[in-house]
Amino acid sequence: MLLPQAVYPPDQQLAAAVAAKLAAAPDLRARHAVMDKTMAGMDAHMGELVGVLGLSAVGSKVQAGWSAAEEAAFAAGLREHDRDFGALRREFLPGKPMEAIISYYYNIWKIRYTDESVRWHLERKLLKEQLAAEAAAQAE
Repeated sequence: MLLPQAVYPPDQQLAAAVAAKLAAAPDLRARHAVMDKTMAGMDAHMGELVGVLGLSAVGSKVQAGWSAAEEAAFAAGLREHDRDFGALRREFLPGKPMEAIISYYYNIWKIRYTDESVRWHLERKLLKEQLAAEAAAQAE
């Protein structure tokens, strides 16, 4: 349970307010909107400190450096090579630095920031369940 706003120092008041908005968000897209708005406010408040602390490469900021075609190529590459980022880069995104590919995976894909990433994670979960069921059936 959150304490009344007056109990928190200013930075913790922000944290409590953001936590409440995240908890009230009806879906993943709404949660991302809360996070994006919060990050934009922090960027404006912190100025150059954002870059100094390495906060310029998080969440939707990473996605801004990718075109729709590059995102589609990333998805196709993951389906083809799973998390073999070297093969993914060679075959699907030769113009992207490896650092950008890994950053996209962890800051966008892994947190299910796009509809395509949500589908990919669901497909993987269903495949794992199917393989487990097949293994259990063969063990009988």
